[in-house]
Parts: sequence; structure tokens; C-alpha cells
Amino acid sequence: MRQLFRVEEIPEAVRCQRYRVSITSYNYVLLHAGPGAKSGSELLAFHWHPESSEGGLQVVTSPHLHIGSSVLREQALTKMHIPTGRIALEDVLRLAILDFRARTLDRNWEKRLQETLTEFGSARTRPQSGVPGQNPGV
Repeated sequence: MRQLFRVEEIPEAVRCQRYRVSITSYNYVLLHAGPGAKSGSELLAFHWHPESSEGGLQVVTSPHLHIGSSVLREQALTKMHIPTGRIALEDVLRLAILDFRARTLDRNWEKRLQETLTEFGSARTRPQSGVPGQNPGV
């Protein structure tokens, strides 16, 4: 997981709300955790880097998904940028737990994820442009 963020001061705000943290880019990756040759290989990678450039080359700056080579037989697909809306880290964690059967350390994981997702959603400054009904708190 990698997240870049910006901290902005809001001088006129009350003390407990004086600073706003905004995510400026992310790279959330799910890796294969099973035994064998695929262990540690990339399954899915959710990227968003709206202010990127690579030596003058055009870079996909909208939120997107890469499907890992361990999942696909067709290697050309691993280079594709499959469009998504902005993805909250909480949604990636929920996917890992429910669909990839990642073990949790906290019995109340679902409640905790929902609380942080709700809190984050109320402070969101950028518009969401994803699938209707999904990740409302990004």
C-alpha cells in the first residue's frame, strides 16, 4: 500500500478541525499469499495518480485497476488500465477479507472499516466517480 497526501491548514476553523488531509494518489496492491511459485505475486493493483508524468509520456491519471500476471494467462492484459472510480483503502481491505479470505486480527473489522469509511466520506473534498452504490466514502 502506498498513499500520498497533502495536509492543509484552515486558519479560520476551530482548533480540532484546523487541518485537512487530502489523499493525492494511491497504489493499493493485493498479493498472492498462498504457498508455491505464485506466493508474493500481484493479484490486483488499484492505482490513482492524477498528477503523474513519466518523461513526457502520457500517463493514465484517472483511477484504474491492473490485473496481476499471476491471475491472467494473457500477459497483454496486465498492462491495461481498467477504469474504476476512486477506491477507498477500506474497500480494498474488505475485498481482501471477504473474497480473498485474508485473516483479520480484529473481530470487529467490519464495524471499524465502516466507521473510518463514514468519517472519511464526510470529509471528502474530491468528487467520487465510481460504480453507483460502491465506495461512497472515498
